[in-house]
Amino acid sequence: MAGEQVAAPSSPRDGEDVSITLGEPK
Repeated sequence: MAGEQVAAPSSPRDGEDVSITLGEPK
């Protein structure tokens, strides 16, 4: 579930994590 939230550009700092999340999804 958290992965989907990170994918959404809701938080500015999460935007950078999106690439990391897509690269290695926890």
